[in-house]
Amino acid sequence: MQINKILKTIRLQKKLRQEDISKIIGIQSNTYSDWERGRTQKIAFDDIEKIAEICDYEIQFVNKKNKTILTTKNIDRKEL
Repeated sequence: MQINKILKTIRLQKKLRQEDISKIIGIQSNTYSDWERGRTQKIAFDDIEKIAEICDYEIQFVNKKNKTILTTKNIDRKEL
């Protein structure tokens, strides 16, 4: 699943608006909208971490090249 679809899915499950999330993490609402629309794939991990925390999710990214995992804080894991 692409990051833009994940962001939209978890936001909608929490019944939040794009404006709500963008305000909480301190970005422009049109920037967040671009993320959900897939117009940009460059999203800072810190911002993804904040979104995951707001929506009670743990997100993991696997870097196959050097076999490392970046993860958000330990939050109760939920399936998408």
